[in-house]
Amino acid sequence: MTTKEELKRIFQNEIAGTRKMLELVPLDQGDWKPHEKSMTMYKLAVHLAGMPLFIEKVVAEPEIEFTPELFTDPKPANNDDLVSYFESGCDKVNAALDAFDEAELENVWRFTYKGNPLIEGPKLSVFHQELHHLVHHRAQLGVYLRLLDIPLPYLFGPTADMR
Repeated sequence: MTTKEELKRIFQNEIAGTRKMLELVPLDQGDWKPHEKSMTMYKLAVHLAGMPLFIEKVVAEPEIEFTPELFTDPKPANNDDLVSYFESGCDKVNAALDAFDEAELENVWRFTYKGNPLIEGPKLSVFHQELHHLVHHRAQLGVYLRLLDIPLPYLFGPTADMR
């Protein structure tokens, strides 16, 4: 198995679980948050759904500069829209990985703001870092759902809701 094939396999595993979580988001409770410093349920869900678009840039671009337009999220009205937004980003990651030359894995990738690096490292490392970032926010969403008594899906094994 090539490194590119392994990256696709890992990505597919993580997006399958993320899709399950996004399908459960109660958008009618989108303003809810567990703490005053926390993101709202809606903001967290949209951020999580949009993360593949950033991962696609890691794969496809040598670097990107932060601009407010870079992170203009849609306003999904329902779960189908939310999951569709997520899926469109996942499709872009898969296409970028298909077109990707493995020789670029050690190339330094940069995310900058006004020319100053915010994230910098080999593409392979940044890909993994951003996938872990996605998993972090998926787990955060799991806490939100649990606090609202929404049963959690099977991701890596049975949840307490399946007992």
